Amino acid sequence: MILITNIVAWRKPWRVSRLVCAVFILCSYAAYATTTLTLRSYFPKERVRARETMNFVVEYLAEDEPWIDDVISRAGAARNSLRSVVGEALLVQVRLVVAPTRELFVKMVGRWAENSVAVAAVRRAEPTVVLNAEAIRRGTPANFQATLLHEFVHIYLGLRCMRPLPRWFEEGVATLAAGEWDTEDAASVTWAAFIGGLIPIHQLEHSFPVDAAVQQLAYRQSASLVQFMMTQRQQSFARFVSNFTGEKGLPEIAQLWNPIYRDPLELSWRKELRSFRNWALLSFHSGLFWAFVAVLTLAAWLVKYLRNRARRREWEEEEKIYQALDEEEKSSASRYADPEEDEDDEPRPPWYA
Repeated sequence: MILITNIVAWRKPWRVSRLVCAVFILCSYAAYATTTLTLRSYFPKERVRARETMNFVVEYLAEDEPWIDDVISRAGAARNSLRSVVGEALLVQVRLVVAPTRELFVKMVGRWAENSVAVAAVRRAEPTVVLNAEAIRRGTPANFQATLLHEFVHIYLGLRCMRPLPRWFEEGVATLAAGEWDTEDAASVTWAAFIGGLIPIHQLEHSFPVDAAVQQLAYRQSASLVQFMMTQRQQSFARFVSNFTGEKGLPEIAQLWNPIYRDPLELSWRKELRSFRNWALLSFHSGLFWAFVAVLTLAAWLVKYLRNRARRREWEEEEKIYQALDEEEKSSASRYADPEEDEDDEPRPPWYA
């Protein structure tokens, strides 16, 4: 038996290598799924707590107990918001892991998420959202709830779409669904288009940049492009997202990965950003706004300076004219004055002055 196995392995080594790779991948994934995204891999068991509801399983440290009720409440509200946005309920129990520090959060999900508040790991058996408790404490409750909704959209798309989506498309849908898109974001993307600073879309298919500023631009670009697609199709958000779910969404998803479809879409989107209709958005861009204010202030000062300078010149010319007239008047008076009468030696009356 051993001999036969060795002969088969010698004759067809590619099968053995494929089998070894598959076993390695499965073992690695199993280790990742069971250890990486649980606090029990980093803390003693007595410090780790777990609370289960119908919709959530929350894992946290004992010292974070006082605010876990609020986490569950806001997660429930975000889940309800998801239903109203996409038109479907999230019929799965979601696991929430509260990482107490930013360092542990990055260690659990990866360095690429060092600027994030939460990250969703879409697993059909147990979808998980890892929360950065340190960032949550610094933010506002409203932002935290929007973040939860953003991550729940990732879970929804991961469960309902039968093929992986490009990263830019998935992040754009999640950003719009969570209401993390406003006029200033649109102005920022428009300004990047005017100065040639947009990130090529094909670079955002699999991953996003780590740098905070570039990463923010990537999120804004993604939302802008998805918004552009919705406008072209003239569909509501829920109807637009439904095009990519289930079996009917397979051709739609395939198009997103196809350069023949993606590249013309990107060109049309860039052309729209640079159109005259979007110029008004530039006034909402904070950096450009203050630069515009500075230019206006400088222009107003320059106009005032030139006006005062011209006025001083007019005054100087008028002064010269007045001086010339005074001199001319004095000259004329001396020229046409009556000559003085000669004094005679005759005695004057006493009243003669």
